[in-house]
Amino acid sequence: MDARASPTLKHVAAKAGVSPMTASRAFHAPATVARKTRDKVDAAAASLGYVPDRIAGALRAGQSNLVAAIVPSLANSLFAATLQGLADGLREHGLVLALAESRYDPLELDRLCREFLALRPRGLVLHDSPTEPQLRRLLRQAAIPIFEVGDLPGRDGPPPVGGAIGFSNRDAATALTRHLIDRGYRRIGLLTLSPLRSQRAARRIEGWRQALRSARLPHGSSLVVECEAGYAGGAAGLAKLLRQKPDAVIGGGDVLALGALLEAGRRGIAVPGDLAFASFDAHEVGEAMEPQLTTLALPRREIGLRAAAAIASGEMRAIMDLGFQLRPGRAD
Repeated sequence: MDARASPTLKHVAAKAGVSPMTASRAFHAPATVARKTRDKVDAAAASLGYVPDRIAGALRAGQSNLVAAIVPSLANSLFAATLQGLADGLREHGLVLALAESRYDPLELDRLCREFLALRPRGLVLHDSPTEPQLRRLLRQAAIPIFEVGDLPGRDGPPPVGGAIGFSNRDAATALTRHLIDRGYRRIGLLTLSPLRSQRAARRIEGWRQALRSARLPHGSSLVVECEAGYAGGAAGLAKLLRQKPDAVIGGGDVLALGALLEAGRRGIAVPGDLAFASFDAHEVGEAMEPQLTTLALPRREIGLRAAAAIASGEMRAIMDLGFQLRPGRAD
């Protein structure tokens, strides 16, 4: 072999003393090749610096060992636990996680789904449910496990294109709001991401409003403040919400709530004496704050593990409601 040329499958086969077809099967269908032969092919590939073309093999076999996941944002740490559970679970089955972000953009979600489907993945995990009819049809025709994990489609919106693993954001928001109502609060504001960008935010607004309506308490749009993501977004949101004179605030996520809680401290607002706080996600920073946030713990890692197991088994239609847990703190 020319020292300047990249090694090929033929070079590996010659060095291992096997046919190119046997070398190819050793890489792409190892169960069909004797262990001793596989070891020779692997040793030859390692000595030559050869890396098999997995994508070409996947196109021939009709499927790869990749599982694709698309989340709205890689900057948001709240997605990390689900992705870690997914990666850990897939690793146990010899599968590999490929990751992309949609940036809360339905058109970008459509593009990424098409790019991943071209790679013949073993499965697809979507944090945001697809809404475009054409994309939903395409995903249904893909004939691979597809799991939505950001919400519980079918209960909180249109049915999933495949399976769904998660919890009801609407029920979670209702439970958290009722907790504050039971604590005696009567004017409960909500800090949230835009429901136009986040389906989860829309469901949480629905649950908040449902609980307040049932209790015949104020639930108008003036008590809902849309925020930019991050601590600064929560602080700015609280500044706006204070004009409505709330006695309690729910953060649509712990990051928003913590930003608002810090802003309350800067303004000399006593918590919970003057203003109570509660939130979603059980972020470790919220547990370390004083006063500690009352929060909803969500089974994010377990969602990832369950999705990995379902995809590895070839499950296509499972619906799993893993629920949520209220963790009382001292901020309400």
